[in-house]
Amino acid sequence: MEIKKDKYYIKKAIELAYKAKENGDNPFGSILVDEKGEIIMEDKNTVVSDNDITAHPELKIAKRASTKYDKDFLSKCSMYNSAEPCTMCTGAIYRSGIGRIVFGISKKRLHEIKKDEEGSIKYSIHELLANSDKDIKVIGPMDDMKEEVEQPHK
Repeated sequence: MEIKKDKYYIKKAIELAYKAKENGDNPFGSILVDEKGEIIMEDKNTVVSDNDITAHPELKIAKRASTKYDKDFLSKCSMYNSAEPCTMCTGAIYRSGIGRIVFGISKKRLHEIKKDEEGSIKYSIHELLANSDKDIKVIGPMDDMKEEVEQPHK
């Protein structure tokens, strides 16, 4: 049952990614869901439109959520992301106390599609969080949704 719910929320995050793309931003979207399954926050990438290199949806949600909710509440929440969070966003999620992260497309696959010449920090979210002292559950990439998670980046 959880996989079915995960797919539903990943699709919602992808919808936000398309909205970001329509606004001229990079196609990334994120949603924060409480333990009851209610969407309590959502955001899209606004790096270009806000002229802010930190305007990733994961970072914006982690920041807002940590000021609005306590860590006990956030530890029971899940963040759904159209793509694997970057190192900066992983750090923000970690600090916020959000207990579960689900993402669509991996950083590695994203860079293959985009043929990204700029480069990136190559550590995956799995590697980063495996070296932390918090038990944050990470699900992804969603390989059985390959076409859906890759499409916004093509």
